[in-house]
Amino acid sequence: MEDSIEVRHSGDETERHLQTFVKACHDLISLSRDQHAAPADHPMRVELVATDTELTALVEQYRAGLEAELMLLHRLYALAIEQRSAAQIGEEFQGIIDRRSRIMTTLETVEHELKTVREHLAADRERLIELPAFHELVARHTEASDLIADTLAVDRDSLDALNDTEEARTSPR
Repeated sequence: MEDSIEVRHSGDETERHLQTFVKACHDLISLSRDQHAAPADHPMRVELVATDTELTALVEQYRAGLEAELMLLHRLYALAIEQRSAAQIGEEFQGIIDRRSRIMTTLETVEHELKTVREHLAADRERLIELPAFHELVARHTEASDLIADTLAVDRDSLDALNDTEEARTSPR
């Protein structure tokens, strides 16, 4: 039973981190739909990027960070599958949980670093949405959102397998 409690906590923590990332994905995707900038006195307002060269550099910086996040999300998904397999056959998987935690910490760090870049891009959304690279970013964010949803589905399967194992263990024979 202690393993299932630990997994539930780890799953909740993973889901919280992933939901933070999903929000960031949705923020960028909404830029392609929302043509209205924040009011000048809005506390989150960021100054516009001065030149097209600076805007392109920010897009490239953001793309590189997004690629790093996608790599981490793929690793997280692979570990979720490994954890589900271990849960289904009743194997210990604390090591998997530890590796997932380290990946989530790294993912959170990358996301934190990209926040300022995303705010600058959002401030210049009218010019940004005209760039072909922006539409590539939106597609990559959609890919990230799908990967997160798949990871959470695997996590739910893991929890179901653990609950089934616990029920079988505690039910009278």
